[in-house]
Amino acid sequence: MHSRDQYMKPAKRHLSVDRLWKDDTKKTTQRLTFIEHLSNELFYEIFDYLDGRDLLYAFSNLNLHFESLIMSSKFRLKFHHCTSHLELFEQDYQQIIVLNKHRIISLHLWTPSQLLTSVVLHPVNSSFSRLESLILHGIKFKQAISFLPGLTSLPGLSSLNIYLNDALSNSNAIYHLLFRLSNLKCSKLSARRYFSQDFIPNTSNQQTTSIKQLIIDHPCNLHGLYDILSFTPKIRRLKCENLFPTYENISKEIPLNIFNLKYCSISLCYLKFDEFEIFIKKISSQLRVLCFNPCSDISYLGADRWQRLITKHMPLLYTFQFKYHDAVVGYFEIQPYHLFINRFTSPFWIERQWLFNIEIDFNHWSPFEIIFSIQSNR
Repeated sequence: MHSRDQYMKPAKRHLSVDRLWKDDTKKTTQRLTFIEHLSNELFYEIFDYLDGRDLLYAFSNLNLHFESLIMSSKFRLKFHHCTSHLELFEQDYQQIIVLNKHRIISLHLWTPSQLLTSVVLHPVNSSFSRLESLILHGIKFKQAISFLPGLTSLPGLSSLNIYLNDALSNSNAIYHLLFRLSNLKCSKLSARRYFSQDFIPNTSNQQTTSIKQLIIDHPCNLHGLYDILSFTPKIRRLKCENLFPTYENISKEIPLNIFNLKYCSISLCYLKFDEFEIFIKKISSQLRVLCFNPCSDISYLGADRWQRLITKHMPLLYTFQFKYHDAVVGYFEIQPYHLFINRFTSPFWIERQWLFNIEIDFNHWSPFEIIFSIQSNR
């Protein structure tokens, strides 16, 4: 016969397991009611979205747990939104930025007063040992010339954007300083005005940079662009806002060792098609994306010429974006080049899903404007 205890023991064990599970669940629930019990990895993931100034003000002296998290030497800081008030910024710079300079990986200075403070109080130099990205907004040309040499001591600086608050009076000087930053991978130079000046080409190829992405956000002539590219053999992405012709003969034999360029964008191209064709042949062997807006040369509407150029010199081109504005003054008349527009609808263009579009803008300052464009539909 089976005793009563034999039937009770499994039930007791079941009740015991249930009780332990409930107790453990209760403890777990109690633990999770405290935010500090979340993993450090999760906190660091959250902190990565916060500006360093806001982060330090919010969590410093909150409790020992958060203090240890944000003060860890492994935790890297980003300062993107510094106050525009000069007195407060000087205080922040001394008490936050300078004290944590060895942990800062990204620093954005937005006003001339902030830049002046950073130069006077504590320059950005080798003490910012982990700095990877630097943006200088509103800096004057002479300040930039004084500021850039100190950046050569930053071993990890890979991204530098400069927005000049005045004219780029000597592009030669500033680009040569940029090219001395041996680990720079991405750079942008922006200026409101530009004084044309001869650039010194890199004839010996001794000083080359590791720049892979370059944005030229100021007027640039073709000769200057050739010379800049002679220093950047590793470039992969090039964007030029305004490209002007050079009023002198440029030898077709100018060498450019550009073999990695995959993306090229020219927002406004004032070159004649003949000049552009010579240029693009030198850089286009690996080109995948070409975006540009030509001006003042109706030859750009020659579909067959484009087809020959792309087939022979841009075999890997995948995305082609093009826009040409043709102002109509007085009465509209059919021109000879209009008769060949339909060549942009040949199988060559259809197979690549490069769609030709014609738009008429009656709000233009002349009677109206015809906009011819090509867009990639893939």
